[in-house]
Amino acid sequence: MKIASFLGAASAVLVITSAIAAEEHPKYGGQVRETVSFDLELVAKDKELVLYVTDHKGKAIEWPDVAGSATVLSGKSKETVKLSGSGKGVLKGVGNFTITDDTKVVLSVTAGGKTEQARFAPRQKDKAEDHKGHKH
Repeated sequence: MKIASFLGAASAVLVITSAIAAEEHPKYGGQVRETVSFDLELVAKDKELVLYVTDHKGKAIEWPDVAGSATVLSGKSKETVKLSGSGKGVLKGVGNFTITDDTKVVLSVTAGGKTEQARFAPRQKDKAEDHKGHKH
């Protein structure tokens, strides 16, 4: 019985921790997604994507082999954009796309031999943005 109670409490802590981590505030005005190895923040504008890649403690990823690609889906159009390093933990890419309310961006990031994916909807509000203005 004590083991079941302990496991229940441990599970609750993990769920709460995951929920808090998933609602991190964007540092650069984009959307934040957490993968197994990285925290990703995408800032999407017409014809330009900027991706900030950090570890879970907020430190920019410094590996020289950080690369990525993005598939931008908007309406019936689909464009693949190559993302390349432009500085410590920053990937940039340009293409012929427009960010609209229905735009989705599927990112694939490779760093340190790990490849992970995340999905973004640049014009849709994240839960973390619902409580802008308050201080932690």
